[in-house]
Amino acid sequence: MATTTEEKEQLSSLAENLVQVIQAVVSTTKEKLNECAINVENVVKAAAEPESGEFLVPLIPERIESMQMVLKKLEPDVLDEGICYETETRSR
Repeated sequence: MATTTEEKEQLSSLAENLVQVIQAVVSTTKEKLNECAINVENVVKAAAEPESGEFLVPLIPERIESMQMVLKKLEPDVLDEGICYETETRSR
């Protein structure tokens, strides 16, 4: 809807800035997702039996404790509020 050359240039500049911001957000999101995936993998590995890698259901107390230890080593800001709440509730 721009009518003047100046308005067109401003809109073009705005569009370029938006693209850069979106690219930065996508990049940051990918990094965070990779970090989260690694954290989840470590927690799940702690639930597996060390010798066989199998999961006994229900989990035995030692595996639950192992998972809690892995969770406690993680920085709180990388954990979802629900995970933090569950960990604190179970440890009481």
